[in-house]
Amino acid sequence: MRADRILSREMNQDPLGLNVSAATDDEQKVEEQNLQFARAPAVSDSALRWQPLAAHISEQTNQAVKMIQEAGYPAFKDGIRKGTYDLFNAGPMLCYLGREKYEPLVIIEREGNRSYTGITFVPRASRIKKLSDLRGKTIGLVSPNSTSGGLYPRKLLLDAGLRPSRDVRIKWLGSHEQVANAVKRRWVHAGGCFDDCRDLAWKDPAEKVRSTRILSYTPKIPGEMIMVRRDIPEETKVAIRQALLSAPQRQGLLSQLSKGEPPISDIAEAAQKDVDSVGGVV
Repeated sequence: MRADRILSREMNQDPLGLNVSAATDDEQKVEEQNLQFARAPAVSDSALRWQPLAAHISEQTNQAVKMIQEAGYPAFKDGIRKGTYDLFNAGPMLCYLGREKYEPLVIIEREGNRSYTGITFVPRASRIKKLSDLRGKTIGLVSPNSTSGGLYPRKLLLDAGLRPSRDVRIKWLGSHEQVANAVKRRWVHAGGCFDDCRDLAWKDPAEKVRSTRILSYTPKIPGEMIMVRRDIPEETKVAIRQALLSAPQRQGLLSQLSKGEPPISDIAEAAQKDVDSVGGVV
């Protein structure tokens, strides 16, 4: 509860870092009219990291945008299912599961790619040399609702002849950062996450290489997207999309959004086929 209060307080800070006074009744009514922009809780401060993008959208559309973050993936998935958010950013699995109430606006390009891969990795000293060696072992994953930290790693296990949760124990850890730290602390035999979540636990690249070994890579995964609720007025959707597509032209904005994450190189228009492409794996 204390962490939730701290995160809530951080969300209510001015982008310049100034504390905002408690809202009056009139201000509360205005806040209720804000566009609610949620991010997947892949790390503890996912929403806070994207506050500059919310400010950019607000400036470009003259529509207040409030970044929010749920405590975990189950609550985030439930919010998508209910259509709680006006906008949300997530991997393609949750985008696919939310396709009835939401449509894609843009896809996030990172390091020049509109797709990415996940990894399964172990401590370098481990005797586990291939995925099939995980039989009877424990693998740390993010969430059943995570694409690179849940869906695709389980598909890799199936392809290796292992039944998840039967032949291999799964420990759901809630974030990519926690997966990396669980492998580092030897709480699990292996971890599955986006490439490269290891940077969240090993800050020194040389130490990361000395300490870990990659067992396998997932096939290419469509990039994360920003989705918008289908029942929002069309002119509002168009304005938000234009604001998002203009974000890369704003000097320094993408680098701000990329702090602690793989670098964002572009924001491109997304289509329904980008969402549907993960359906076969789901």
